[in-house]
Amino acid sequence: MKETSDMVVVVSAFSLKILVDEIVMQHISPAEEKGNVFEIDIPNNLICRYDPAIIRVILHGLLISANDFTSRGTISIKACMSNANIVIVVTDGGIGMPQRKRQVLKEIKSIRSNISLEGAAWVKRYRLTIGYVELFDGKIHLAERGQRLAITISLPPIETLTEFYQMLENKDN
Repeated sequence: MKETSDMVVVVSAFSLKILVDEIVMQHISPAEEKGNVFEIDIPNNLICRYDPAIIRVILHGLLISANDFTSRGTISIKACMSNANIVIVVTDGGIGMPQRKRQVLKEIKSIRSNISLEGAAWVKRYRLTIGYVELFDGKIHLAERGQRLAITISLPPIETLTEFYQMLENKDN
């Protein structure tokens, strides 16, 4: 465990499948109200070394937004390892996000983007998600597949807290 001025980071090994299953359970009721179902495709043996609380915040924000912009559709969560990175893809389907909002989402390139936040909870959620992905030196990519919107997050491996804090120091330089 390591503490910064405002945040405590706990890097540990955990099953991503179990974590996602726990998060999805919190989203079942709101999803059912909108006629949505979840589809999870994550290997049982996919082990992550990150702070599970931060991964939880990232996924929670993506699932809230996916459900907000989907009715009578499927929200899928897939994950795998690719070149030692953990890759997570959340795809929504159904009615989907209006084109105007998709354009705003494309313009949110980083936590420091100049998009107005007034009255847009979904923009704040995506900014928070982007901020955490950037904190871990990861990448986030948006792809449109017809009515479906896929958000891919790629997080590089972090083996120790020392490695994590070295990464943070390198960002400040």
